[in-house]
Amino acid sequence: MGSQPNTVDRVDVGSAKTCVIVAEVNDYAWPIAGMASPISRGMRKGVVADLDKAVDSIKEAVEEAENVPQAPGRSMRW
Repeated sequence: MGSQPNTVDRVDVGSAKTCVIVAEVNDYAWPIAGMASPISRGMRKGVVADLDKAVDSIKEAVEEAENVPQAPGRSMRW
């Protein structure tokens, strides 16, 4: 994640789900290269309750986002 040039990665860890989005950056749009939002584990009311489970949830979300085939027409325009 983030190892390729011109990509932006964001992670949002919450009590219900962990969201990851990977986007490519160009001059006109940010085409989404992958995203995932599996159920969070190890979080309770916005606080880390079990670090190992929270880390596993983040790793799972990153792996899912990296393995999603790019869907045409999905982009974040600025």
